[in-house]
Amino acid sequence: YNYSAGEGLSTATGSGNVYQLVLDGDPEQRASEIAGIFGVGGEPAKASYSDASNPTWIVGPEDGSAPTVSVTWSGTGDWWYSDPAASSFYICDPSVTAEQAVDYGCTLPADAPENKAPSEDDARAQAQALLAQSGFEVDAADITTYADDWSTTATANLAVDGAKTALDWSITWSNTGAISWAYGHSVSVESRGSYGTVSA
Repeated sequence: YNYSAGEGLSTATGSGNVYQLVLDGDPEQRASEIAGIFGVGGEPAKASYSDASNPTWIVGPEDGSAPTVSVTWSGTGDWWYSDPAASSFYICDPSVTAEQAVDYGCTLPADAPENKAPSEDDARAQAQALLAQSGFEVDAADITTYADDWSTTATANLAVDGAKTALDWSITWSNTGAISWAYGHSVSVESRGSYGTVSA
């Protein structure tokens, strides 16, 4: 494919700011901090799958049989929290019979316990506080939420110089009312100055 610029395409110059995401902190300490936020006991240990390209520390059992926090010290230093005991209870479709519910492992709507996941407003407020503890400050108004019969999720994106990026932090509460999983990053934003640009 050959591209040819049209005669009307501007050649005006300009400038733009450049930023770099830099890993912030120590990975083992980071794992301890995140574990403390979500109440996971234990000391950070290198994961069995950790290597030089993706060094990973875990607090909790590596097999996911109990609440676990992991921190990978590459890229954006992503961290994850999960609690298998907080999985949502599965509500059957209204068309499912009592006999089928046993086979499907679901709960009939009439027998379903109360959905204890926070409201979207409460999730927004709780997420703002929890993310702040993790080092990510965000206005509650910039946190998006989604709720259904299974869970409530609150998500916030990193903004740089007023522009929203694709890098996000998120927390999900199951319908049991507990946090089932959460994730985020361990970076700070550093300015690398202004560089010239050209439109063509």
